[in-house]
Amino acid sequence: MAGLSAREVKDGIRYRVYWREGGRTGSREVVTFAQSALDKAERFKSLVEMCGNRWPTEDQLLAFGLGDVVRTAEDSTPEPPAIAITARPVNPSTPFADVARHYVAEQVEKGSVKGKEISNYYQRLDKHVVPYLGARPFDAITARELIGWQNILAANGLAPKTIANVRGTVVAPVFGWGCREGLDGEPPLRTSNPMPSVPMPKPEGHITEVIATEKEALIFLESLYATANRTFADMTVAMLATGTRYGEVAGMPIKARDKERGVIVIYQVAAEDENRRWYIKRMPKTKSGYREVVYPREVDAVFDDRSAGRSRDALMFINSRGDMWIYKTYEYWWNKAMKIARDNGLDRDLTPHSLRHSLLTLLARKRIDLKSLQQQAGHKNFKFTYDKYVHHLNDAADEIRAAAAPMFSRLESIRALV
Repeated sequence: MAGLSAREVKDGIRYRVYWREGGRTGSREVVTFAQSALDKAERFKSLVEMCGNRWPTEDQLLAFGLGDVVRTAEDSTPEPPAIAITARPVNPSTPFADVARHYVAEQVEKGSVKGKEISNYYQRLDKHVVPYLGARPFDAITARELIGWQNILAANGLAPKTIANVRGTVVAPVFGWGCREGLDGEPPLRTSNPMPSVPMPKPEGHITEVIATEKEALIFLESLYATANRTFADMTVAMLATGTRYGEVAGMPIKARDKERGVIVIYQVAAEDENRRWYIKRMPKTKSGYREVVYPREVDAVFDDRSAGRSRDALMFINSRGDMWIYKTYEYWWNKAMKIARDNGLDRDLTPHSLRHSLLTLLARKRIDLKSLQQQAGHKNFKFTYDKYVHHLNDAADEIRAAAAPMFSRLESIRALV
């Protein structure tokens, strides 16, 4: 099957259709479409699949109204450099990049690394490590040099968390591997590991910001609907009202809602596979993810509108073609809404995950009991034991509803203006 992804760029968003020419063993093909051409990208994806995951002919492109889609050399994305599974290097002065690629090759051979992990490793290696350490002799790299490398990444704008991820997944394992004997008894490439002497990058102390007042909630809601994308706005309201994650709302079926009791049962989520295709996963991330979440009655109108006249098995929130939302597309609309919100006076650095923090912070302020808070969030807590399916009914349902209701007191009038 072909895949469709969205990527934010400086001037908006770009959609990419990608597939393996002729099947899994073929070359990886990628075609990019402009922000205004989502419908065209989806038609092209369908046509590629109809052609057996092959480039359509010129006549087929014309028949689908895609005559301006032309194959160029840039439409083929090269694979990461393959490395034959050979004995690992024995020369301690082998360049770091070569040692790193041998390390990955061995992990692939052992089955420790597979699928998306391989491409992620090569991407981080080539982008963040090779330009600075790639040509350096493996045995000559010092702790001071690695500290300088981390400082360069920070100066280039990488967040401490990103630097820590690159360090922990790309650099540190290679040094650990190089300090041990090989599978066939090859001698270590180094006598000491410099990584323990390299301090972890310090986080900047960023605190997730939340919607703290009813006035801020009003500005936030008005900004969502000011984007003129009602589906995006309704989806975001559902996330704020329930404290759920993006994948839980994107994968929410209509039948998950129990209108009479004012709860939503979380038992499936939207997830991204190793080929960056979104699909429905029939179980949440953790056992505690199976749960009921309470929502304020002011949000009933959102769910009523989204479920009216549709199958109970259908997803609550779908795009214009009736498919699941792609996160990158959601992120694009989120950024538009946040720009409107800032222009309207909401001076907060909010992310979609801020919505969970906002609701849980509000409920905690209203002294909702900790057990009910933990269930609403779906967090794992070793103090409680859960069966495969959670049957506990939230004893604080009325209190949660009452606490969250003020944020949505003007929701109906705001939605009526759109």
